Amino acid sequence: MKHIAIVDVDETLWGFNIAVHTFAKEMGVKLPPTRECIGWDAIYKYAGKEAVTKVFDAVHAQQCSFKPFPDAKRFLAYLGDAYSITIASNRKPQMRQELVDWLDMNELIYNDVIIAHDKVPLLKDPRVRVVVDDNAEFLMEAIKEGKLACGLRRPWNENAGLREGILFYDLPTILDHINKTRRNDVWLTS
Repeated sequence: MKHIAIVDVDETLWGFNIAVHTFAKEMGVKLPPTRECIGWDAIYKYAGKEAVTKVFDAVHAQQCSFKPFPDAKRFLAYLGDAYSITIASNRKPQMRQELVDWLDMNELIYNDVIIAHDKVPLLKDPRVRVVVDDNAEFLMEAIKEGKLACGLRRPWNENAGLREGILFYDLPTILDHINKTRRNDVWLTS
């Protein structure tokens, strides 16, 4: 049985933030520029949780309208050679099918899809070895649980106190990091 890699969706497999800003403008919700979103909940200070949640829901309801990052398919394919991939996303449960459809239509490899407001309980499974997410708090919890934690560098996570070697600029570099760190796992790297 393979170990598990938990992989986030928004700002890990696709550019959620760009879509959020586009939808917010169309919905009349004023958001700060991305560079000003320092900290995980910074966006709520500008527009309020209710307004931001409506924007997030609108984007998630239209997930199939968006493309994944160019390296997402290859990243998941290589990761899937060594791990069972659990896609874990914080969104409303009724948005799950839209996410599954998006993964399938873009031929993104996965073994399970979990929708959870709090992903921390997923870390208790001893089969979980790798976590890829942009939420610094979740990455810190993963580290506390002894998991290999990494994510894409974003304004909301880069000053969150994560040690060096956790945040990277692209998915291929994350994959290289996982390969180097988990030398005992089976990997196809070319």
